[in-house]
Amino acid sequence: MIETIVIDTNIVIRLFSGDKGCHDIIDQKLLLVSFITQIELLSWPTITSKDESTLNSFLQECFINNITEDIKRLTIEIRKNYKLKIPDAIIAATALSKNLSLFSTDDIFKRVKELNFIHVQ
Repeated sequence: MIETIVIDTNIVIRLFSGDKGCHDIIDQKLLLVSFITQIELLSWPTITSKDESTLNSFLQECFINNITEDIKRLTIEIRKNYKLKIPDAIIAATALSKNLSLFSTDDIFKRVKELNFIHVQ
């Protein structure tokens, strides 16, 4: 069975910067990204048309998870209990709502005790 994981925005950025470690992490896995990651990636101020096309192709291969009532509820709990910024809280809530591991280079997710967080160096 192929493992499904949630990846944070910074994993995608590092992947497209040529980070072999990030490629190894996602290899042979189904990828789920939050809608907030999609927004962050495609609204980068310096994104070129070529970058946007490449990212859109990549995102088409991922499962994009939209906001649900469960994610809203979890986001509120995470914000209240762990003081994460809204985008980070949404991404953490997405992983929690699906009972999936979250891969990120941002160690702020260590705060969320209920989260199966994999810190990528």
